Amino acid sequence: MGCFDRCVGVPKDSVDECIFGNVLSANVGQNPARQVSRAIGLKDSVPCTTVNKVCASGLKAVSYGAQSIELGNAHVALSFVKMRRGGGRRKNRWNFLSKICSFSSFIAHIFKYKKAGGMESMSNAPYYSLKTRFGARMGNIKLIDGMIRDGLSDALDGTEMGTYADKLCIEHSITRSKLDDFAIESYQRAQMAYQRNMFDGELVSIEVPSAKRGQPPTLVDKDEGCWKLNEEKIRHLKPAFGKDGMLIFLSTIKQKGFVTAGNASQLSDGGAALILASEEAVKDYNLKPLAKILGYADAEQASELFGTTPSLAIPKALQKAGLDLRSLTEMDFFEINEAFACVTLANQQLLKINPYNINMYGGAIALGHPIGCSGARILVTLITVLKENAGRYGIAAVCNGGGGATAMVIENMS
Repeated sequence: MGCFDRCVGVPKDSVDECIFGNVLSANVGQNPARQVSRAIGLKDSVPCTTVNKVCASGLKAVSYGAQSIELGNAHVALSFVKMRRGGGRRKNRWNFLSKICSFSSFIAHIFKYKKAGGMESMSNAPYYSLKTRFGARMGNIKLIDGMIRDGLSDALDGTEMGTYADKLCIEHSITRSKLDDFAIESYQRAQMAYQRNMFDGELVSIEVPSAKRGQPPTLVDKDEGCWKLNEEKIRHLKPAFGKDGMLIFLSTIKQKGFVTAGNASQLSDGGAALILASEEAVKDYNLKPLAKILGYADAEQASELFGTTPSLAIPKALQKAGLDLRSLTEMDFFEINEAFACVTLANQQLLKINPYNINMYGGAIALGHPIGCSGARILVTLITVLKENAGRYGIAAVCNGGGGATAMVIENMS
């Protein structure tokens, strides 16, 4: 609804397709994208698709919307990525990109409107009881944490993504102090962005019902996680996955630990949505586009190397945009998802990017990482960063479990 409230001139009945990212879909009901479409009053005839590419789901949903428009199957698309950020209850993050991109993710190209984005409520992920369907015998029944099983561990061998992140630190000589420094700066950047009202244009307030009967709902109008900074505590947290770790869920690997709860992203609920429009629709509805998509791409490698896959996806996206690696120096700003501090640091090293230009307003460590949402969220924030800092070109990239990543190149048109 926030998209339509802010994108004046786009009638709901003009939307041709609705595409949403969502990862933890167990017990949510059939096709969450369809549920969203009905809840906001779109026509029953609007096709709806839910995308699961783990952490890249939101960005992939946008790329699917753009592709559909490029192929002439739609003029207007709605992309959504469920809720967003921080401790338990979060706030929805919305934005819209209207116009055309050459042929890459994010925006709509040739015909009408589409809506795309992503959503996730990690706090509501259920536990699974695998034996009860066929009859449980005498004795205890083991419960499987759906959030860890389907969102935070490798489906191929059960290894937690944090264990792979520890390996990445060793392979790229990233020290614990570098991780903590990066995490603290993520908090500081996010807090500064809030103090300067940088997020005002992309956030939509929501009311959260009270758990107590008769009590009024709570208005949530900002992300909760970024205000929890305690530098001293971050520097003294124990490793979460490796040696001396407290939270070794599944892995039998006992390597040295670097990743902590302080230098990794926060478990969060959140959502983001974007309106994508073709050039024809922009003219028909007299719209002023925020950004133009120039190129997008996916990359893949072995699961344990997932953290560095953005460094493969970004050059491919640049190529799709008609650019090359030398064009990285022409990119004004980058959003590289902070699944773990080491992920952003490793890709910054591999691509030789100026760290000042990455995640200008903080990232998932401070703001949260609702996994089905984050891909779209970082794109929305990239648009804000480009607009507020007079940048022209930007790249959004996010790695995902299984060894993949998605990247997108956009041009500021605001």
